[in-house]
Parts: sequence; C-alpha cells; structure tokens
Amino acid sequence: MKRVPLSPAQLAFDAGGTPRSLVYRDVYHARAGAWAQAQSVFLAGNGLPQRWRRRDRFVILETGFGLGQNFLATWHAWAEDPEASRQLWFVSIERHPVPLHDARRALAIYHGTALQDKARALLTAWPAASPDGFRARFDEDRVVLQVLHADVGAALRDWPLQADAVYLDGFSPRLNPEMWSPSVFKALARRVAPGCTAATWSTASAVSAGLVQAGFEVKRQPGFAHKRWQLNAHLKRTGQPGRSGHRHAQPAQHWEPGSPPVVVVGAGLAGAACALSLAAAGVPTLVLDRTAEPAQGASGNPAGLFHGVLHPEDGIHARLGRAAAWMAQRWYTPLIEQGKVPGQAAGLIRLIEGTQGDVLQVMIDKLGLPPEYAQPCSSSQVGTLLAMPQVDQRAAVYYPGGGWIDPGAWVRLALQQAGVQFQGNTPVQAIQRHGSEWRVHGAQGQLLARTQQVVLCSAADVVTLLPPHLCALWPVVVQRGQITQVPASHAPGPGPARPVTGHGYAMTLGNGDLLCGATNSEGDAQVDLRPEDHQHNLQRMNRLLGWSAAPDPTALGGRVGWRFQTNDRLPIVGPVNAFDSDTNTHGGTRLRDWPVEPGLFAATALGSRGITWAPLVGTVMSHWITGEPSPLPMALLEAIDPRRFTLRRARQNAP
Repeated sequence: MKRVPLSPAQLAFDAGGTPRSLVYRDVYHARAGAWAQAQSVFLAGNGLPQRWRRRDRFVILETGFGLGQNFLATWHAWAEDPEASRQLWFVSIERHPVPLHDARRALAIYHGTALQDKARALLTAWPAASPDGFRARFDEDRVVLQVLHADVGAALRDWPLQADAVYLDGFSPRLNPEMWSPSVFKALARRVAPGCTAATWSTASAVSAGLVQAGFEVKRQPGFAHKRWQLNAHLKRTGQPGRSGHRHAQPAQHWEPGSPPVVVVGAGLAGAACALSLAAAGVPTLVLDRTAEPAQGASGNPAGLFHGVLHPEDGIHARLGRAAAWMAQRWYTPLIEQGKVPGQAAGLIRLIEGTQGDVLQVMIDKLGLPPEYAQPCSSSQVGTLLAMPQVDQRAAVYYPGGGWIDPGAWVRLALQQAGVQFQGNTPVQAIQRHGSEWRVHGAQGQLLARTQQVVLCSAADVVTLLPPHLCALWPVVVQRGQITQVPASHAPGPGPARPVTGHGYAMTLGNGDLLCGATNSEGDAQVDLRPEDHQHNLQRMNRLLGWSAAPDPTALGGRVGWRFQTNDRLPIVGPVNAFDSDTNTHGGTRLRDWPVEPGLFAATALGSRGITWAPLVGTVMSHWITGEPSPLPMALLEAIDPRRFTLRRARQNAP
C-alpha cells in the first residue's frame, strides 16, 4: 500500500463548541449537531436501520473517521433496533488522526445523553496515531470498529472488504479535492457489495460524477440543516467482485450459517486463535488434537512474550510485526488485567547494542510511530523501568503495549468459549476432498468429521496432511528450544519489574521465579533438558540484567519445545494452493494467478513469536473463512499467504 505520511489533526473549537480543522479550514460537522447530522444524512440516506435488519453481518464504510461521531450515532441506532444484524462492522479511513485530548473535548457534548456510555467506551479504545489498521470490539464482539490510518485512495485500493453502505464524509471538495477525486471513486468501486448504498451531504458535481463512475445511481434529496440538498445513491451495476474483495483466483469458500462446524486441526496458539476469531464471527468450530489436553507443544511454556518490532526501513516484516503487536495488546491486556490468565501487561524493554537513544528517537519520528507503540529509553530510564539500576549503559526501546502471558492458560480459555468444541486424543491422519466437502480421517482411517472448511494449525505436522509437492517449496525448519526457570530463592536478586529482551530474554513470573531463554538448534530431537543449554540461557540473562553470580544448576527447571518456522520468519496463513497446481506448467507470476483448494486453509509456522502472532493469525483466518473485512492490506496478506513460495519459484522460472 502506498505510504502517505500521517499528520495529526489540528483542531480549534468555536464559541458554540463546534470543532474545526485548522488544516482544511472547515468544520467537522454541521453546527446543528453531529448526532442529528449522522441520523439525517448517513443513516436515513442509506436506508438504515431497515437495511441491516435480519442480516448476519452488515458492513459500513466511511471516508473520514474524524471524531467518531458517525460511528457513535450508528452504533446507538443499531443497539436500539431489536431486529438489527447479528454483527455491525464500521470501517473508517482517516489520514489525520485526532489526538485523544481533542476527542475528549469534542465528545464531552454527549455527557448526560444516550450516547454517554458509548462515547466513553470509544475514548477508552481511542486509536493511537499509528500508520496501521486499528480494530476495537464492543457489545460482546457484535460491534467492530476498524480505523485505517491512511490516504483514502490507497486504503480503498489495498484493503479487502465489501461494504453494504458508504458514508462519504470529509472536508469540503473545494477545500480537500484529493479526497473526492476520480481515482478515489474508482477505488471505491472495488469495495462495494451488491445492493450497496451511499450517502453524503455534498452535492458537488465531482461527487455526483464520481458516484456514477463507481456504478451508483444518484439522487438529490432534501438536505440537513442549512444544506438545501444531499446525495443518496444506490449501486445499480452488476458483476461485483467476490465477497471478500480479493483479486486472487478462486476466492476462498466462505462458511454459511447452517453449515457444519469448521474443523481446526491443532490445539496450540494458532488453532486456539483461529477458533476464537471464528467464534466471534458466529462460526462454530471443532478443534482436534492428538494430545489429551490443549497446548502441549511449544504453546505449553509457562510464559512467553508479546511485543512490537522496530526497523528503520519499515518494510513488510516491521509492518506485519506492528499489526500483530497492536492486536496482541488488545487481546491479552484485558484478560491479564481481569485476572483471567496469568501475565503482565505493563510494557517491555528491548536493549539494543551499538545504538544511541537519540538515533532511536529520530527513527521513530521518521516512521511516524506514536509513543503508545515505541519510546526510546536512556540507560537511567531503563534502570527505573526494570527496577534494576545495575543494568549497564545501553540504549533501549520501550514497548508500552508489550508484556508476557501464560500461553497454555490463554489457549485453554479460548477453547472454552461458546461455539468452540475441543476433542483431544484425536490424531488426524488424512484429509480428503469429496465434492464440496472435506472428510477428516483419524489414525485408524476412521471418519472423524465432514465439513466444508478445514484449517491446519498443527505446526510441522501440517506438511504430513498436504501433498508433498505443495510443501516441497516451503522453506521451513524445526528448531529445538530450551527455556530455563530459576526459582526466586536461587536467583542472584529480584528479577526485572518488566520483561527485558535483546539477545535472549528474562522475565519475572507471578510467583517471583525468573524465566530466561531460549536456545535455538535445528535438527535436534533431544527431549531432555541439557545443562549446557541452561548455562547458555543464564549467561544471556546475566548480560541483560547486569548480574555475574550464577544460581545453583541443580535448582533449575525448564522445558523443551520445538518451533516450526519459515526462512523469511513470517507465518503461513491463508488458503492452500490447489493440489493440482504446478510451477512447471502453470506459469503465473502474480499471486492471484495461483488457484486455491476451496475450503482448505493453513495457519502454521508462527516460529518463536507465536504469542505475538496468534491474534493476528486468527483474525486473518476469520477474514478468509467468513469474508469479513481484512485486518491487513493486500500486500501484507500476500506476504504470509501459503502460495507465496510457489509464486517465488514461478517468478524465478519466468522468462
């Protein structure tokens, strides 16, 4: 996606309290009131609430989030409607994020009104000014707000979704013509579903012509307040793109209400995240695992970290890592704070060798990242945050949204949610396609399940369930990792107040024990703990924490696990290649040229950052299976797609 630098909104408030942009010299809403304007122009103009009634999911696309007032009015109308859709999705684009303090002042007008509680909830979840997609859920996951911080044209071109209604809201076409340009309406045409409607307060000729270009029939209607007219539109063209809005060949087969549960193979972090995301979308799942209890593989460690990443070029890895970190923070922090799973969500320190703090600040500023995501730290600040003044003089990055969590406890909690059925002691030996359904067979060849969708989440075992020629191109390895647990009574001193990483990691568990690690060795099948691996972990822990003393080796605990990861360090998430695809005969050099096996998906190779990756992986899988709006732009979806390896080979072989 084209990266356009974000610039925070600059607001002023007139004597009547109406907010105004100092950049565009235009008001954020009519002086007659934002709530009333939203009801008259956008809700009524799109035939709402009538059009969302008795729908499973209704998606609204807005061009210009601003202060979130259209969202609040829409959420309220939806909540008051007893026949409203099961889910309401509100996807809004904003290039100029409004600072939280300005949002608080503007939304204070709803104190004492029916929107008071919703305004408070929105402010609590207010999106940080980061060049990413933001997502928050309300009303027990039935209302989903997604804010895309990007140029409107780029977001419409690159973010997969299909809107049922469009709110065309933004500053005046005369003052902000780029937002209403022909290229924006051309991109909009890709993101609308059959039967879509659109509404706007603007009657400028460019707006009317743009809607016609996008395939809408446009009518003028009486306007709101001082506006004589407004535009209402209805999509009249046919032949829309697939429901997911993808340009890929053979769009993934979507789950339909009344269909059998989706079968998820594997009950680790990836499987639990997929099941949990699908449950939020109203899709039942059957999770099968060869072990009696979930999280017995690498997900069974007593604790693991979640945090962001920082790279000066801000490429694919950095953007995906940031998207994963934002989502992990929003998934895990409430559970930790509510005591539902053991963990800590008070931030994480990453020590960096050979870099100065001022260099880090310049890089963070250049990337446009907010302090809610990453902050440079001096050595004294590091010592204070860790409550360990002996930590030596090194620059560091503080990730306020980072922390640690007990992955096994989280997996078990996820698999207990309504709509999720876990079945242990059930190894899957084979999957076979029969017509429109998949049949899942056990170790003795017995039929375990029949379904239209299967998600393979069983780490390295995924390759045993797919045709060998498909996985032959996957550059994957299995790595042995050993962690070390030091009892508090045998540690050289109190552990760090927050997790710390940088050539290893160290953290303090809830009982005061220290956890450090982890080793990394390929082609290593030894299951027993090795003293030399403990020693390796302890040396790195001492380096991080400024210690020299070593604990009694006989008092150490630990665990061995195996990571499955790719050589590009990105997970494998999405629809699987068609079984008959062949790089020698197909010849396509674009991902959309490569067909998929309908209803078959993979979510594996999370590697050493599985806890951070899991929420994003599950959300991406829900997008593929249900057709709900994507949490990622197209380029990032393609970067983790299982077909990317086939595509690379095809490009190498292309003339």
